[in-house]
Amino acid sequence: MSAILEALLLGRNEDAVPVPLAGLDVEQVQRLIRYLGGYLDPASGSKPLKLRNAGRMEVSWPVTSLAAEILHQWPVAFHDSLSRLQEASVGKKLGLQGLFKQAYFYLCKGLKESAFAPVRDAFDTWVVAYAKTGVSKRNRRLVEALLENVTWIPGNVAARKLSVSPARIRYLVQEGVLEGQESFSTTGRRFLVVRNDKLAAVSQHIAAEMDMTSAMAALGLGKVRMRQLLKLLFPTARRVTDRASMLWAIPRSEVEQLLAIGAGLPVVSIPEESQWSVAHALQFWNLDAEEVVALVEIVKAGKLKPLALDSSARGIGRWVFEINQLKSWRRSLQHAPSDWLSIPDTAIAMNSRQDVTYWLVNNHFLHAERLPKVKGIGCRIRRSEIEAFKAQYVFATEVATQLKVSSKKLRQLLAERNIHPISGNGMDQCRQLFYARTQNLAAVIAEYSGCQGNEFSLTEASCRSPPRSNT
Repeated sequence: MSAILEALLLGRNEDAVPVPLAGLDVEQVQRLIRYLGGYLDPASGSKPLKLRNAGRMEVSWPVTSLAAEILHQWPVAFHDSLSRLQEASVGKKLGLQGLFKQAYFYLCKGLKESAFAPVRDAFDTWVVAYAKTGVSKRNRRLVEALLENVTWIPGNVAARKLSVSPARIRYLVQEGVLEGQESFSTTGRRFLVVRNDKLAAVSQHIAAEMDMTSAMAALGLGKVRMRQLLKLLFPTARRVTDRASMLWAIPRSEVEQLLAIGAGLPVVSIPEESQWSVAHALQFWNLDAEEVVALVEIVKAGKLKPLALDSSARGIGRWVFEINQLKSWRRSLQHAPSDWLSIPDTAIAMNSRQDVTYWLVNNHFLHAERLPKVKGIGCRIRRSEIEAFKAQYVFATEVATQLKVSSKKLRQLLAERNIHPISGNGMDQCRQLFYARTQNLAAVIAEYSGCQGNEFSLTEASCRSPPRSNT
């Protein structure tokens, strides 16, 4: 530092002078050194420029040493010092003035001469790359072009750029799709900042989904019918947040897949007398949700192909079929087993009680699609879910019937082989016992399936022979 100051004051070897000191006079050099060594020291007091006995070595040494370290590695050390001051206030909602206090004010007012422009430029560079305070246009000390390039921006600004709600921004941060940091003000208000340079990728993520209103308009369905069909047509649809009042996010590709059906067909303004559009059938046939889903599935499978598209309808309502085709399909649907079952129907299909089926759904052994505002049906279960459950588990009553023992005795006997039910214990257990289909259980069933009920014991290697008669 002394060599640099000597070269600066005597005008020798000016190329060795660091950028912030170039062009400064003696008084300006002193102000800059005291600023860097005082305000950028996290341990400094509220008024670091006021030094008592500044001429003494033990007082001036810490200030000049820190300033020399920053100037020697300019601007990296300057940015590191600002970052350390920012880390000391993590979790607090502070602007630049609240974060750096007088250090920010003195930079703008005390070092306002043009000779200090490299220092202010280095500070602006740090704000663009590292500041997490969420700078805004109200800060007139920052040029507007700089605000467009900052790395961290407020969450509400990001919401306006992406055309989504601030709640959606918070949910994207919780999902890990968008990097963000939340702080709290002294009054308890939350303040979120997010990465500005990640918004382009997030915009593509949002574009891959559409809300229920947009999907409803694209498919040509009413609001009530769309609510009934949403989870049945699009099982991967989800709320954008955990709150029930938030918007739905539907995969755009699945909606476009339906809209692409019949893309090359002729478009007619008025179908033939022997033809009906799906929109006409929805209006006059009063198709329920299950029938609409079955129609969409059979069309997607190519088993029922539309003949044309109705120009007066939208979405799937544009599909035109022969009336006899639709009538024949509907009659076959009435005799075919339904792919979706209610809780009572599921209980019958599984040979169990309704309360057992509810327990299986609530404890995630069976996946059910809940259908709000559908009278008489709270949720529906696919037949494939029932088959998957039967492939993994077996009810104790089924095993007991096969081995010709009671369910209570079966549980005791299987416990001797360290085979226990997975239907819970205590007050929360299922009212009907069931076991996982394991090799041990299969071996036990195969070993003792031929035994009589009074001869059955899992502790023996084989069935006991009945006692011989003396006669």
